[in-house]
Amino acid sequence: MLGDVLGLTKSQSLAYRDLVASPSLDAAELGRRLDCDPGDALDVLRALESHGLATRQSADDSRFQAAPPEIALGALLARRKDEIRAAQVELIELEEEFRRSSALRPATDVVGVVRGADAVKHRIIQLQLGARETVESFTKPPVFVMPADENTAEDQAVARGVRYRVVVDRVFLDTGVLRVDDIAEAIENGEDVRFSERVPIKLFIIDRRLAFVPIQTVVEAGTEDPTSRPTWWAH
Repeated sequence: MLGDVLGLTKSQSLAYRDLVASPSLDAAELGRRLDCDPGDALDVLRALESHGLATRQSADDSRFQAAPPEIALGALLARRKDEIRAAQVELIELEEEFRRSSALRPATDVVGVVRGADAVKHRIIQLQLGARETVESFTKPPVFVMPADENTAEDQAVARGVRYRVVVDRVFLDTGVLRVDDIAEAIENGEDVRFSERVPIKLFIIDRRLAFVPIQTVVEAGTEDPTSRPTWWAH
């Protein structure tokens, strides 16, 4: 997890942990621990060295030892926080500019349209990952974009405190698409899940300021129209 935050690869994160737990390691020793060639292990050690996470022993420069975590990781975290703060400032500026330009658009261009299953799936993931406080949704069949078990963005959002309030069509429970155990786990994780005999529309509302709703999905008999692509309206 820390490696992801700091932008380290999995191999680099594992190698640093091995270094922390060892007096020192050379490429051959690390290669055995990581189950890779010594040459690849040496590349990982050099990468850690460039990040300031490893140093070479003065008596033998083929051996590496971990830099103190509090110093090395603290410096990386401070730099990442500075980058995030700068990105937040730029985000605010871009959002203000976007709102100014939106005010000049015709009323028909105020909303955005997302076409195609892949694009819709990507936008749903984006919205959840960007949610700050709440995600509220109506869920009904058919599922043509992303099954619930593939929605990992929901788990990530819940883990960082985003509140989910979901109304689900009962048919998902009756047909076994959703299991009671899955629902119980969601509720245990803090989600508010309720069922209705009939949910009238699919809908995502993010932080009570963004709405995402389908305007074209399927044709009669629950069959997706092969001549059209899933289309959602977002604003």
